Amino acid sequence: IDEKENMYCSKRVNGVWQAPSLAPFSVPEYHDVDPFFARGGDRIYFVSSRPIDAEDTDYDYNIWFADRAGKGWGTPQPLPAPFNTDHQEYFFSISEHGKAFFASNRPGGLGSFDIYQLSILEDGSLTDPVNFSAPVNTAGYEFDPYISPNEQFMLFSIYDQSGTCDLFFSYRTKTGGWSKAIN
Repeated sequence: IDEKENMYCSKRVNGVWQAPSLAPFSVPEYHDVDPFFARGGDRIYFVSSRPIDAEDTDYDYNIWFADRAGKGWGTPQPLPAPFNTDHQEYFFSISEHGKAFFASNRPGGLGSFDIYQLSILEDGSLTDPVNFSAPVNTAGYEFDPYISPNEQFMLFSIYDQSGTCDLFFSYRTKTGGWSKAIN
């Protein structure tokens, strides 16, 4: 069975949560996962396996977003190049300072998957992604980063060589760097 992962939503009406329904920006034909609301809740970012355009025949995950439109949501759009690549881009989180973090297996990383960072500028444009580097990234598989709103710590997952996965964190040091990953 080829079951797809999709996102659902539920509304609270008169203090009672209603039955969940497929989110209007999620499509059953593809995997749609890892939702993250931008500050203010007017934009939602998510990961999708849907093709970016008609020429996109690679089966990979990319970061998409949808903006609030009235009481609903607008048409989902992929983040532009060079953000999305022919490789995997997973999970997207944003600090209150406009720094965004995600994981990717794009070439040039330290391991099989690494955490990357970029900035969202005031006009909504994105800076080029940069590898977050050591000591957070290693020769291993780091993914699913969540940056705290004030950028004082980051939660993320690491697969180890035995195939198990654990939750780790790193905190901002007094010198402005980052601590080694702590299980």
